[in-house]
Amino acid sequence: MLSSGAASGLAPVAAAVLVVDDDAQIRNILADVLRGAGYLAHCAEDGEAGWEAFRANHFDALITDHEMPRLCGLDLIRRVRAVPLKVPVILMSGRMPCDEGSLSQLLPPGIALKKPFSVAELLAKLSGILIPASPAASTGSDPAAFGSGGFVRG
Repeated sequence: MLSSGAASGLAPVAAAVLVVDDDAQIRNILADVLRGAGYLAHCAEDGEAGWEAFRANHFDALITDHEMPRLCGLDLIRRVRAVPLKVPVILMSGRMPCDEGSLSQLLPPGIALKKPFSVAELLAKLSGILIPASPAASTGSDPAAFGSGGFVRG
């Protein structure tokens, strides 16, 4: 999230986003995209590592894959919500884990994003769930410059 620092002459503070995915290539592409858009991106290689990172640090948003070893994305979100933390979440998966009604109860504030998706779509969704605004909305970076054709597959 942006701080009110801009009004006081200080630079805005970028949102810290945790990216959790067991596929190193996808994880690194997403981190590069987020950093290019002005976010502070941190990574974890599976749900359990993501949970440990969440317990140790403050994050403004969570982007997680669903199908991972040790702890799936949906169970990671359940743990985060049980704390309870109202951190915005983007659950990404090639196969959504349950019906849309169940997801809509667990995710808010957040969304489910079906793979493949474009990095431009991810950045738009992320800026939409971060309040009041995100660095992605104010940068001139070209999200299509990252990854293969600007799409994330998994």
